[in-house]
Order: sequence, then structure tokens, then C-alpha cells
Amino acid sequence: MIKVGVMVCSYYLLPDLSLPKTASDISLEDAIRLTRESGISAIELQDYRSGLFGFDFPKVPTGKVLREIKEVADSYRVKIPTISVMAGNLLAPDGNVQVNYIRRWLALAADIGIKVVKINVGAKSDELGNDAAFERARGRLLKLVRYAEEYDIPLAPELWPASYPTSDPVAMLTLLKNIDSPYFRFTSDNFVLPPDWAVTAYRLMAPYTANAHISPPRKGDLRGPTKHRYQFKDFIRILKENHYDGHIMIEWRSSNRPLEKLIEGLRKTKDMLEGIISSS
Repeated sequence: MIKVGVMVCSYYLLPDLSLPKTASDISLEDAIRLTRESGISAIELQDYRSGLFGFDFPKVPTGKVLREIKEVADSYRVKIPTISVMAGNLLAPDGNVQVNYIRRWLALAADIGIKVVKINVGAKSDELGNDAAFERARGRLLKLVRYAEEYDIPLAPELWPASYPTSDPVAMLTLLKNIDSPYFRFTSDNFVLPPDWAVTAYRLMAPYTANAHISPPRKGDLRGPTKHRYQFKDFIRILKENHYDGHIMIEWRSSNRPLEKLIEGLRKTKDMLEGIISSS
């Protein structure tokens, strides 16, 4: 069954879509509490620049920190099905450092029962050609898939960052087919779909989807070529056709202050998505 959750960066998002290292007006417990107040029962956490753990790449928090966070979430009856591991860059020269960072997050995730780890494949340098970038990504993902299988947690990148191969749906689909593992999956996210063939791209990636994000439209998004990224009825129908059994995480990209406005927006988006899920 498809369920609705929220991405933690919805609470910290800045106007330029970047994430602050800290957010002085909100704590992680606040974010979990606001999730419950919005009527949402799941939250996707993130490692990097989300004001949560007070660390930066290549450091990772201790297992004790993650267990305490889970205890807080449990106390609010909020699940944590996914952690997004976005620091690092698998296309950087120091491959062992990059792979080991995600490997350590897999161990932390397994310790608290996380179902999916979303990852950042990374951005290639100008000196790295597309052929080399593809092979570097493929080689390092093959290593990570072995760790993912060990911890029984699939890795699920999205069509981000805006760099090859992640921003190219055909390249990402080729990676998924070539690696051919239930531990290398995909995060479907409407906001980063190619606007001129958004629904088709979504359909092609749907069989590999282990995690999903939905960004509600902002002012102006429903006009012009970007409007095809917001065909939620089509996206949910496609997920259902592919027997997706997981969360759609709301990724709020509009104004999120005052917090009362954010809660109202999250609640309305949840109700809209649940209405589509129940009727499609």
C-alpha cells in the first residue's frame, strides 16, 4: 500500500532550495512533532546540512545518536522508513572514502530498522568525461550493492544532482539494468523529471522504485513546460501498476515560515495525495 510521509528538508528549506547546516528555530524533535501535527506518520531523515546531527562528511553520527532519534520518533508514533545519504560524491577520485561513508550509513540504518537508503551518486568534474563518469559510478555502486545486500537495505538514488549520469534518465535506467540487483533501486521524484517527457520517464523508472518524493507545485509551476512534472494522478497510477509498497515523501519547496503555514500546506498535500491513492 502507498503511504504518505514527509522529507525532513521540508522543515529547513531555504528560499534558494539549499539546506542550512543548522536551523536555529527548529530541532529534529520539532520536525518529528510537526510531522505528527500535520497528520503524517512517517519522515525521511537526511545526513547532510539538515540541522540534525551536527557533523559533516566524512564523519557519521554514532549508533546511540540514531537510536535516540528513533526513540523520539516512536514517542510521536512517527516512522522513519528512509534515510537520505547525500554527502560525499561517488564520482570523486577518493573512491574508498566515498564508498565507506555510505557503507557506514548502511550499518547505522540497519541498526534502527531503516527500509531504504537514498544516496547521492554525485557530480562529475569538468575533467571527467561521460564515459569515465558512468564507469566510475558503476564500479563504485557495484561495491556498495554488496554492502547493501549484507545489510538487506536497497540503495535508491534519484535524478539528482544535475550532472551525468544522475540527471540523465536513460543513463540511470542503463545503470539500473546493468547492475541488475534488488539492492540497487531508484527514488522517483517528480521535481527532477525531464519536463518534456515527465510521465514517460516516471513510467520507465517505476519498476525500480523503492522510494518516492512528491514536490507540490509552487506559483507558476503549472504553467509552461514544467506542468508535466505535476501530473500526480498519472504518477500514483503508475506506482500502483508496478505494485509499489512504500511511502511518497512530501518535499515541500514553497515558503515554510511561519510553521503554521507549513503544517497547513503539508496537511492539504497529504489529503490530496491520499485522495488520489484511494481513488486511483
